[in-house]
Amino acid sequence: MELVTRFQFFSFTLFTSFISISASFTPTDNHLISCGSKTNTSVDNRIFIGDSTNPKFLSLSSTNSISLTNLNQAPSNSTSLYNTARVFYAPFSYDFLLKKTGLILVRFHFSPFNSQNFSLSSAVFGVSVNGLSLFDHFSASGFSLREFILKVDNKLEIVLKPEGKSGFGFVNAIEVFSAPDNLILDNGVKLLSYNGSPEEYVNATSHVFETVHRINVGGLKVTPFNDTLWRTWIPDDDYLVLKSAAVKVSIPTAPNYSPGYATREIAPDYVYMTAQEMNQSSTLVDDFNITWNFSVQDPVQHLVRLHFCDILKREPGQLYFNVYINGLMAYKDLDLSTITMHLIEVPYYVDCVVDGDQLGLIQVSVGPSSLSTSWKNAILNGGRGHEDREW
Repeated sequence: MELVTRFQFFSFTLFTSFISISASFTPTDNHLISCGSKTNTSVDNRIFIGDSTNPKFLSLSSTNSISLTNLNQAPSNSTSLYNTARVFYAPFSYDFLLKKTGLILVRFHFSPFNSQNFSLSSAVFGVSVNGLSLFDHFSASGFSLREFILKVDNKLEIVLKPEGKSGFGFVNAIEVFSAPDNLILDNGVKLLSYNGSPEEYVNATSHVFETVHRINVGGLKVTPFNDTLWRTWIPDDDYLVLKSAAVKVSIPTAPNYSPGYATREIAPDYVYMTAQEMNQSSTLVDDFNITWNFSVQDPVQHLVRLHFCDILKREPGQLYFNVYINGLMAYKDLDLSTITMHLIEVPYYVDCVVDGDQLGLIQVSVGPSSLSTSWKNAILNGGRGHEDREW
């Protein structure tokens, strides 16, 4: 089996909780599987189909697995999705026929429990799609969700294989659905290098991306119910290197989405409604950076997506700032007002590919530009990180 090159993807985001979410994205293919279940399960207005009901869109291996039910489930459990599991003790596959070719999102849900002499937390296993390994030697000690973005034709085969001495593996739920066409583009991605000037990173959609961080900068947690692609965004507080260097700012209304810029599928409204800006009152020095550190498992390439929205309500041409990733200049003298043709509160994002360092960190910083003479400031609205696995 071919093993894809590992590559992570980061995306930074912000949100506050004053508005209701817009209508959800409707994917062409939308397959939600409740593994090991004989009934369907509703989660955030989405229906997960029990794989034991023999759904028409899905083909399962007929042997080498059992359905397992958690007999000790707590009455207060918020969802029954994690009260069943498909347990496999030999290679086991889920086969999907898809209507649309192109990018898809695949999510695997793992939440171990004990039942019928199985302790699911002791399982060790690997997962591949269409013959390419996504991960191996995986073990879930608690809840874990692993999300991948990849390009496929009209067939998708997911194979789960036990590894090591445990002799079995498990999965609670699987999501397979079409991604928006603009989720990842082949052009406009910047490749940062320690050995020279930035270059264009080409054919990004030919890679497999695993999401490793999705950060809501300056705001609260965003749940799948409040995201058109059913994603979770977590606050940035624990990633700030110096919390006193930043101060939160927000707007009370939805951002001004405009053609040619970010859409709600790139990040939800909440992401662009808040931000962290430089805390000028915290120091007598006006030339400093706001910095975030993110841990990564491997010193491999990462796709870092940064979200911006100028919500500071200054005159156009006053806010210039620099963006750094792992100490490299990603964007110099970034002027959001020029990029958005002087439209205000327009969501915008940038994509950069960078190598992880040997310390297992991706570092993101924003700071004032030398072009800022009368008003020094810098902002960030959100970010996301993906491990890049070359297809």
